Amino acid sequence: MLFADINTHLLPDVGDGVNTFEESIALVRDLSAHGVQCVMVTPDHRDVLTRSGIAAAGRDMTTLRRLISENEENFSGHIRLRFGMEHHLEPDLPTFVDAGSARPIQGTRFFLVKLPFGHIPDYTDDVLDQLTISNVQPILCHPERNVELQRNIQKISQWVAKFNFVQVAAGSLLGRHGGPARSAAEKFIRRGLVHVVASETRSRHDRPGAMVTEAHNIVSDIVGERRANVLFYDNSESISRGVAPRNVADAPSLSRRARFARQTVRWARGTTSNS
Repeated sequence: MLFADINTHLLPDVGDGVNTFEESIALVRDLSAHGVQCVMVTPDHRDVLTRSGIAAAGRDMTTLRRLISENEENFSGHIRLRFGMEHHLEPDLPTFVDAGSARPIQGTRFFLVKLPFGHIPDYTDDVLDQLTISNVQPILCHPERNVELQRNIQKISQWVAKFNFVQVAAGSLLGRHGGPARSAAEKFIRRGLVHVVASETRSRHDRPGAMVTEAHNIVSDIVGERRANVLFYDNSESISRGVAPRNVADAPSLSRRARFARQTVRWARGTTSNS
């Protein structure tokens, strides 16, 4: 369903992510059971620098990879781990990239950037442009949670037109971040402004595999299963290879009749399960 989960907080004891390697392994196992083959471990950039440091994060990644390998018989298939960071959008971010202290997803140029939830800073466009000059490719994380973008879709349309990519949170589609975030995520998807969905899992209480599977069903109902597969599988697989994701609007959708039939089956299943 989802080839690669490009945004997870699975590095133990860094910021608001998991606390132990055991929790990390359990969450990776859950993703693997739902078909995920590649997991990007992307702690918050500020937390890495202030709490552990890049060298310590690298050692923890080595430990996590070893533990995953030792437990691989308990997984649904071989799973790869990549290191990266999720970065707050701030004026000095291009400088951090040039200094090597801000990191794209390992093996790629894709660079996770998150906006503040309450506003769009005046320097946003300039920073995104400078990041591109610094030879990284911004992916905007969960912009549906930004209150200004919830009201004004035009701004995100402009960023996508300038070859910035967009990742929404599976939790937003499930309503876990409130109604406005869910509505904005659905609106972005309808307009073809989303390229990939990620679990953003960070807690032992999460069930990320089930969460992304349910999110896939929701997106299938919005734009059709073929386009949902591009957004979840094809594009996440492309990102894992360092290749630009497709615009989901360019992919064919199911006919209205096929989508109605799919929804009818889902309603029937729900009725059966509740009887």
